[in-house]
Amino acid sequence: MEDQDLLHKATFAPGAVVAELKKVQWPTFKKLSSSSVLVIVFTLLFGLYFFICEIAATGLISWILSL
Repeated sequence: MEDQDLLHKATFAPGAVVAELKKVQWPTFKKLSSSSVLVIVFTLLFGLYFFICEIAATGLISWILSL
């Protein structure tokens, strides 16, 4: 019985979707730009960090295997 109630509640209502989209506080271009730059910078920093860790790990493993 509960499954049927859930199915009826989960119907697609375009009017409700439009109403919810009107409630959304969309970011300004300035805020969106600054957030995007921040994501790109941190992605590059993490990529550099993992690259350095990989180089160090490769060197360490090569040194251990050469013993």
